[in-house]
Amino acid sequence: MISKIEKQKIRKIIFNHLDGFAISAIANSFNKNKLTSFLINNKTFDTIMLLNKFSFNIGYMNIALRLLSSQGLINQKIISDGKNISYHITKKGVHFFNYFD
Repeated sequence: MISKIEKQKIRKIIFNHLDGFAISAIANSFNKNKLTSFLINNKTFDTIMLLNKFSFNIGYMNIALRLLSSQGLINQKIISDGKNISYHITKKGVHFFNYFD
C-alpha cells in the first residue's frame, strides 16, 4: 500500500503534468496576441492595465493567470476586493516567457 506522502508526491507530479498541457495553450495564445512581449517588458502589471491594452474575456484571463501563478511563473497580490489584482513576473517566469518572445 502507498503511504499518504507517496500519494501526495504522485498527485503533484500528475497535476504539474496536466498544468503543462494547459499552460502550453496559454503560452501559445499569449504569444500570438503579443502578450508575452508585454509581460517581459512590464514585469509588474495588473488586470486593469491588461484590460486597457488587450481584448480578452476577463474570466478566461483570470484562469490563465492563476495557472501561471500556480506554477511559480508569476506572483499575484489582490489590490482591491479581488477586482484588481497585481502581478509580478518571477525569475522563472522571465525565463519561461523568453522562450516565446
